[in-house]
Amino acid sequence: MEMKLAQWMGVSLVAIVLIGCGICPRDGLSKYPLHGKALINGAPQACIVARFVLSGEEKTKSSGRYPVGVTDANGEFRLSTNGTEDGAVAGEYAVTFLWPERKDPPVGDHFRVAYSQADRPPFRATVNPEKNELGTYDLEMKEESPTPPDPERERLRDPNN
Repeated sequence: MEMKLAQWMGVSLVAIVLIGCGICPRDGLSKYPLHGKALINGAPQACIVARFVLSGEEKTKSSGRYPVGVTDANGEFRLSTNGTEDGAVAGEYAVTFLWPERKDPPVGDHFRVAYSQADRPPFRATVNPEKNELGTYDLEMKEESPTPPDPERERLRDPNN
């Protein structure tokens, strides 16, 4: 299970970096915009990574890329596959979430893999060949789960600051 988490985080990190740098190749597949929201215990949280994995036989449509998005301070995200907010190909998806314990580089998962396994997805979504509003994903954290990292404390830990 630890290896799957590491692979998931690696794929997500590479996808986010490539999308952010604008150097992902175009694959010629039609993408459709997606907008969604993720809340933790009813409250928005920035930096949650949403990853969509095509289900079943539809995986061949994806050219091997996973649409990903990262929540903003309002908990909202827009998916990107090959470029900034280009969306995803139409189809049925397993929806997973990861909340890194540390942002740079992303390490760990506050959810303790509860929402990150595509083979046992906590959510499913259908992407239609149009603009898609996904609604809100309600993610739950148990009280014994760690609290979100304090940005000031993380900055002070960074030896480059």
